[in-house]
Amino acid sequence: ILTDNLISQVHQVEVKQALLDVREGTVDVNAPLFENEQTIAHMIAQEGNASVLATLKSARADLNAKNKHGDTLAHLAAHEGHTQIISELHSMGTELDAQNHQGNTPAHIAAQHGHAEVVTALYQAGANLNLQNRQGDTPAHHAAQHGQTQVIIILYSSRADLNTRNK
Repeated sequence: ILTDNLISQVHQVEVKQALLDVREGTVDVNAPLFENEQTIAHMIAQEGNASVLATLKSARADLNAKNKHGDTLAHLAAHEGHTQIISELHSMGTELDAQNHQGNTPAHIAAQHGHAEVVTALYQAGANLNLQNRQGDTPAHHAAQHGQTQVIIILYSSRADLNTRNK
């Protein structure tokens, strides 16, 4: 399943080696091999490689795995602005409203970093754009705090509650 062609698409040498090890059966696909206890799937989602991610799913990778900060693959894809990965994760049935240790969802992360297309993809996938983190902040708070006007417009047009009070 993990062909040489697929593995060659991966940019990071250590991730390529881990994929080879998974193919050889010497490493568990869900082992936390990388910094912050990230799995191979975390690294692939962060890199934005949808074809390798789909192959990892068929190799029984846990697409809802959390790293040591509680971030899922969707959090990392949202941080990097990988709209296609968010859509793929949704089609694979992953949890898009998962909260990390700070209570942030992928929508919080995308809003903070100005990834309006990711916020739109999350909304279209049915993600809750009104969830509050531990400080009571919603994705709209994060967008406003970081001057992400385009994200605020998308949140407004997606009927997110812009009047929620934080703590």
